Amino acid sequence: EEKSKTTGWEPVPIERGALEARGKFAHSTRNEPRFYGGKIPFIQIGDISSADQYVRKYSQTLNEQGLEISREFPAGTVIIAITGATIGATAILGFDSCFPDSIVGLTPVPGRVTSEFLYWAIEYVKQKALEQATQTTQPNINLRVLNSLRIPLPSLSEQESLTERLQAIRKSIAAVRREQQAALEETTALLPSILNQVFNGGSDA
Repeated sequence: EEKSKTTGWEPVPIERGALEARGKFAHSTRNEPRFYGGKIPFIQIGDISSADQYVRKYSQTLNEQGLEISREFPAGTVIIAITGATIGATAILGFDSCFPDSIVGLTPVPGRVTSEFLYWAIEYVKQKALEQATQTTQPNINLRVLNSLRIPLPSLSEQESLTERLQAIRKSIAAVRREQQAALEETTALLPSILNQVFNGGSDA
């Protein structure tokens, strides 16, 4: 990839900014009860797709036995679903957590990249991985393709400035969506009255 003519940022391999590792649950029976019910969060793809940028809640946990056959990632890790209906869904871990091999974790290298900037950089470049996802019964993002992605890596101060701009845009979009939802709900609430006027000439009888 060529260096951006406007920013001067030359894209670099993801590994320059983050440590990449696939989630893990090394047991043939995924629902074995003896591994669950402890205090260690064990997030699933659904927790990513329902997150609003940050994963802040979970519905499943591992105990110490479960942790022994899994892998724990630190808060701030950027996670991406590599299979399933919500393939490509991306979020930031809000707490230390384990997850299965259907999710990949990208842990930022301290002093080189922030979690928030890495999240937006992945959002920017992941389309290539999605386009090259293995088209089987259940699409998969090939880890080799994910590893080959290159991201811009400006200075930390530039990352912070860019992140602030992107977060502000995200908030504006969310505000517009809330307004649209409110308008939709208002219109839906008016529908019975409208139907009454159309079919009964405005009479309530």
